[in-house]
Amino acid sequence: MLKNYLISVFRNLKRNPGYLSINIIGLAVGIATVLLIALYVQHELSFDQYHEKKDRIYRLSSYSGFAEKSWGGYVAGDPVPELRENYTGVEDAAKYMNCGTDNITLEGTRYEDITMLCGEPNLFNIFSFNLLSSNAEKPLEAPNTAVITKSLAERLFGDEDPVGKSLPINFDGPELTDFEITGLMEDVPTNSHFRFDLMISYESLRSTRRCMDCGQSMYVLLKEGTNPDSVASSALTHVREIDGRDYVEDIKLERLTDIYFSSLVENSQGNFQYVLIMSAIALLILLIGCANYMNMATARFSQRSKEIGVRNVLGAHRLELMKQFYLETIALTVLALPLAMVLLTVALPYFNNLANTEIQLNWYSNYSVYASIFGLLVIIGIIAGSYPALFLSSFKPSDVIKGTLKPSLSATGIRKSLVVFQFLIALVMIVVTGVIVQQLNYIQEKTWVLKQIKL
Repeated sequence: MLKNYLISVFRNLKRNPGYLSINIIGLAVGIATVLLIALYVQHELSFDQYHEKKDRIYRLSSYSGFAEKSWGGYVAGDPVPELRENYTGVEDAAKYMNCGTDNITLEGTRYEDITMLCGEPNLFNIFSFNLLSSNAEKPLEAPNTAVITKSLAERLFGDEDPVGKSLPINFDGPELTDFEITGLMEDVPTNSHFRFDLMISYESLRSTRRCMDCGQSMYVLLKEGTNPDSVASSALTHVREIDGRDYVEDIKLERLTDIYFSSLVENSQGNFQYVLIMSAIALLILLIGCANYMNMATARFSQRSKEIGVRNVLGAHRLELMKQFYLETIALTVLALPLAMVLLTVALPYFNNLANTEIQLNWYSNYSVYASIFGLLVIIGIIAGSYPALFLSSFKPSDVIKGTLKPSLSATGIRKSLVVFQFLIALVMIVVTGVIVQQLNYIQEKTWVLKQIKL
């Protein structure tokens, strides 16, 4: 039976190449757009999810300032040693500070576009950074040591093993300081709220003029059942009473997986509203594609009426006819998939440039793409095929044979409503797209200004 259905489906499609082309192109554009947005939403929601201990990792954020106070993902003073050594609910704690204004000079070549952090070795106990090789038990314990990422190592040293090599860095003043590379690690994934190419030992700061307790990023790994509020209270007491930072008014702990969409810190990296908007846009595009297919299918009722009448006369039940039309919709969607994948591959780099993201289409590891494709096949088959299946299968054999078959007023009204719906949604999407583009341009300009201020 299924074989007969498929033969009938492809025979009808072959006889109508124009109808076939229009529907395949429309469905391909819709599928590609929905998958692109799905990749974006997945990327945004996956930030910091790869850490094994993510449910127990928290960042210390402080409400501080002099003239005006605000929340920030950093803390003045240094409560980390006290929390790490004397607070029973804290399994580990560590801190880092940004050293991104420095640069590297190697064999006469100067590299300035490298992100460097000065961090404690305990960061590797808290976060799931994959250390590939090391010549020390704690690669960042000694002064003037560094851990380098794989991509930066390949850029600086090619295929040579970087561990044990010396790296000259403009770390404190115009003179170069030699740092021993004591560890090689995998690149920090793009879906991380902080990234770096090179991490320098925190102990290296003690011989410099840098302020080591003026504001740093601090993280704690809590034991099971520990109350984050009690840890925050202890940190605040230490900062105000021991470190003398009375301008720090409050400290809170933010769960690692909440940092990217932080509702506490104003300059959070992600915007959950964009995720909701893009998800809504994907749904609307899917509905537009389905509505377009419905209109195309029902507009051909006169061409399909004789076929349906003959099938009815030969004993085909309405349920069997409905199965045929559902199968036809799914077959068209499958035929549109290769073109949709091509469009998705071509559009992804442009989308990354526009949205300032680094989304990758990993066919071998991102299995959710296959789940999304299968889900789209089912959804499009059900939604787009429902009305044609119900409408075209409702023809009476007697009306077909007599030639008195005409579209009902209700069917005509539904088709007109679908057309109005398509244009209305398209108009809304044009307006929303304009707003999103303006917001993205604003964010990129603001980021550029902040970088210039830091420089």
